[in-house]
Amino acid sequence: MIGAPALSDDEREHWNTHGFLLLRNCLSDAEIETLTASMSDLATGLPSWSEEKKLAHTSTAGNGKHIDIIGLPFLTEAVHSLMDHPNVFGRILSLMGPFIYVPGMEYLERYSHGEQLLRMHTDGGGGLRSIFPSAESLVLQLKVQFFLTDLDEADSGNFLLVPGSHRKRFPVDSTVIDQAARDAVPVLAKKGDVLIFPWSLWHGVAANRSTNTRKSIIARYAQLWMRPVEYERASDAFCDGLAPRTRRLLANLPECRSQNDYYRPNMDLQVNTMFGEEWQDHPELYLYNGMKKPIKELFDQ
Repeated sequence: MIGAPALSDDEREHWNTHGFLLLRNCLSDAEIETLTASMSDLATGLPSWSEEKKLAHTSTAGNGKHIDIIGLPFLTEAVHSLMDHPNVFGRILSLMGPFIYVPGMEYLERYSHGEQLLRMHTDGGGGLRSIFPSAESLVLQLKVQFFLTDLDEADSGNFLLVPGSHRKRFPVDSTVIDQAARDAVPVLAKKGDVLIFPWSLWHGVAANRSTNTRKSIIARYAQLWMRPVEYERASDAFCDGLAPRTRRLLANLPECRSQNDYYRPNMDLQVNTMFGEEWQDHPELYLYNGMKKPIKELFDQ
């Protein structure tokens, strides 16, 4: 097997119990250098962007003490390799299965600031705060955060999380939310580490009382039918020359030309492309290759 292994038993237990995974040393020094340079170019050029480009590729995830650039795959090829990174994607296949895509990627810089940079919340808006993953279920949606700077000390703009909160209804009472923030745990990560977490995990961003800017890239993964977030599908022209898996992860599926088609993409093509040569020994691959013919025909019709 070329790619990194699937989710281990210990990782699955940690995910089910605590609601997140922190993977160490996923990115090489060369990858970090390339990504940092590319993101720096984007951030430096941002003031000169047209208003139309700013509207399409910037967001406001925080209190103004940040840069938030979205739609990264359409701005730089440097992030394409992150979508199916060999040290991460095997775990994504374990958690979500192969019928997935990347509805958004963003770059975040968190500047020095004495107060909490992002209040505790869950992803996906008001409805998803009451929908939880289970140990027996594939994940609806998750995020993968690639850290480009060291965050091995508290109050450095760390990701804050409440372990085990992924199966609890997120509160609406502000005093309860503030208490959750006080109980939250900072993620002490090094550059090159990767954090994976589902939509339902209670999380925020700590104050950054250091002199360093926190830099990270986030990739969102979702089941194919969950559409859209930052875009509907990459155009044929944009995808010309991209690797087949990258193209499908950008929701460009040749057999899918309407929203309804994403409920039933070509099963063989989707499974074979997502697992590829790298994950032919993936322990969950048999679940899809071994589906009985009547069920396969149902999804392919």
